[in-house]
Amino acid sequence: MSIPIFLPITINVENAIQPIAGDPIFAQTGEQFVITNPSTNSQDPVVIIGPNDGGIVTVASGTPGANVVFAGDPDTTVEIGTAFSIDANGSSNFLSGAGSAFQVDSTFEGSLIANLSGSITDGATVDLELTTQFGGTIADAAGGVIESEEGVKPLLEGE
Repeated sequence: MSIPIFLPITINVENAIQPIAGDPIFAQTGEQFVITNPSTNSQDPVVIIGPNDGGIVTVASGTPGANVVFAGDPDTTVEIGTAFSIDANGSSNFLSGAGSAFQVDSTFEGSLIANLSGSITDGATVDLELTTQFGGTIADAAGGVIESEEGVKPLLEGE
């Protein structure tokens, strides 16, 4: 039996789309996103809606405390990795995504692959009071599962 070994997922911030908090992003296959907007929060997360063609989208936090929500098609694959920048000397430097939260909408049926190798984890911590779509907080779900409630509406209208 063999075990697959996944290489670290890294994204150069200069080549990535940098979405703004509060505006849903309809991702296309192959696109890369780095969240650099520090104003993401419970009311204004970055919402990334995966492509409906079975494609792969790559996402990383390049700012401490980002709040990212994924929604999308059952065939979508989202890769979560680490963002970096290139300095004037050509050296790559990892960006801090410490304390970032990656949430999954209840309508998301795709796959998530996370490899945060090399990520900066000191400094900011996850805001455990971030509100989830079920009205609870991340703290409520820590160490457990938030159960779906009757009548809970998805983040996106019409789903």
